[in-house]
Amino acid sequence: AGLQPANGEWTVPGGDMSGTAVQTDDPEMGTAVAAYLAFSGLSQPVWLVDDGHSLTFTYQGTESGLFGIALDFFDLETNIANTQISVSVNGQAPFYESRTLVLPAEWRLESQTFTLDRYGNEIQPGSQKTRTWFSHEIDDFDGMHPGLFLYSLVPGDVITVSYVNSGLLIGAVRLIQETPVPAYEQYLASHTGTPEATGQVVVSARRIASRNDPSIRLRSEQDPSNLHYDTQSLVLNVVFGDTWQTNGQSVTYDVTVPTTGFYRLSFKYRQYGMQDLSTFREIRIDGEVPFDLVSCYAFPYTSAFVNRTLTGPDGEALLFYLEAGTHLLRMTAVNYPYRETIETLQYVMNRIQSLALNVKKYTSGGTDRYRDWEIETYFPTAAADISAWADLLSDRYRSLSGLFTDRQPAEIATLLTASERLKDIAGNINKLPSLMV
Repeated sequence: AGLQPANGEWTVPGGDMSGTAVQTDDPEMGTAVAAYLAFSGLSQPVWLVDDGHSLTFTYQGTESGLFGIALDFFDLETNIANTQISVSVNGQAPFYESRTLVLPAEWRLESQTFTLDRYGNEIQPGSQKTRTWFSHEIDDFDGMHPGLFLYSLVPGDVITVSYVNSGLLIGAVRLIQETPVPAYEQYLASHTGTPEATGQVVVSARRIASRNDPSIRLRSEQDPSNLHYDTQSLVLNVVFGDTWQTNGQSVTYDVTVPTTGFYRLSFKYRQYGMQDLSTFREIRIDGEVPFDLVSCYAFPYTSAFVNRTLTGPDGEALLFYLEAGTHLLRMTAVNYPYRETIETLQYVMNRIQSLALNVKKYTSGGTDRYRDWEIETYFPTAAADISAWADLLSDRYRSLSGLFTDRQPAEIATLLTASERLKDIAGNINKLPSLMV
């Protein structure tokens, strides 16, 4: 009994789990259970997690440490919402995000043949949710924290997986060590002697293999340089950026290369959502981030479509090792460089709202500018708190400014403006009620 090593992982034996097991003869879920047991070759139970059932196991290893959690799951729902679970250790969520963990779905177009409307314009086919088993390493679906979510475990800790919004089946559960993403130099060294491939492989944006959000859709751009274009009708030829801007959203393409070798990766893109700021994408090939430089790759602002080859800090094109055959190329929207700024803004806004509510209680909602208030008497730390919040915002402004060498984006200038405004308020704190309009 207990956790046993399996290919560098710790697999939780089925006999050590407690919950509601689902058998192959179940009239509703038996087919999914049988498919999993046949595919995995395992003989352990498959567990149901829904609004009335959870899954629990005890960590019986001999070493304490930080562990990621990986699990095999089957989504029982057909709606568009991603399955969400929570993970607790000894009855408590060890960190905020652990209360709502997303297990992403996979959506495919019903057909790669686009029908036409009565005007001859292409119509995007409907989407179908892939009903199959997936293996997933629990990470931050919102794209704010790189890598896996890690849990500090000691022998005897009780881990519980609970339902949040969609029922699911769970097969094997593994406690895993996070594998560092190799540096680009290490990646190249691991493929020493590999030649750079010749020729070109072009994949149209419209040939989406899958995406994890059905709201990501195609649109038509009337640009003669596009791979698919017609002067008389609307041809779906780009992924609509406005539908692919939320953290965690991903798009996957099948890329078939004729020979083994190093390939360069280029995109034709337009990024107009954040003026003068970059957006970021994590790039995976066959499920893995190949090296560190593409774990969070920047796509700068551009109001027009441009062709861009991915390059390193030295300006040289990045090389990707691909064996002959078909590979999965997945791009996921992430926000790692902006995480601290986003969290700082959320913190400052929450503190401002809390102070504002307390001040309104004191003034009974009065905002008369000709009335004097003794804010310092009743809120002695208000001025210092507001000054501290102003410093947080100015610190984030300086930090973001360091990311840009050409010019300071107008998008982040509001941080400095807000900081200066807060400092003005802190310098005349007794006027605070009259400013709360």
